Amino acid sequence: MRYRTQSASSQHADTPNFELLRHSGWSVNMICGHYCVAFKGSQEVVLAWQNGEWKQVGGRGGTFAAAA
Repeated sequence: MRYRTQSASSQHADTPNFELLRHSGWSVNMICGHYCVAFKGSQEVVLAWQNGEWKQVGGRGGTFAAAA
């Protein structure tokens, strides 16, 4: 899963953008630095903010797109 910022400038690439997830229907439950646990329906995933985008690093079920 990759979820890129609209502006991939290096100035903002290091700051996790949780609004990207929320606007796609994800509920962010826990935040720890560049990691978070997010829920959407019965899906639960662990995401990491890397290089200006969210990447899935764990969760229940298969890999899927957070932005879809």
